[in-house]
Amino acid sequence: MRHRKRGKILDRAQSSRKALLRQMIVSFILHGRMQTTLAKAKVVQQAVEPLVTMARRNTLAVRRTLLKLCGTSSDAQQAVRLLLEKFGPKYAQRKGGYTRLVKGKVRLGDGAQRVFLEFIE
Repeated sequence: MRHRKRGKILDRAQSSRKALLRQMIVSFILHGRMQTTLAKAKVVQQAVEPLVTMARRNTLAVRRTLLKLCGTSSDAQQAVRLLLEKFGPKYAQRKGGYTRLVKGKVRLGDGAQRVFLEFIE
């Protein structure tokens, strides 16, 4: 039984799930919009919102924390830079809710609900 267990499994092992989530977060920050399934989009949305909230305080400690969470690849470093320089000041006065989900068409292969995850303008 999974009573009182938090988080989505996404039908993957822990290491694969962590790598997938990290890569999707970085990709979403770099492109500003992504198309994926509803379950994955909700997990990415829950992970990105606190990152943007942290990025509103542009300090060295926040930069190091974001690098730790996003990874140390060149794309991750670029994503952290975007968070601190673009999204932090952009959403400085907003209290939360930086992203939205827009439903798309179902996938033909398996009927999965596809959604667009995007930053609010």
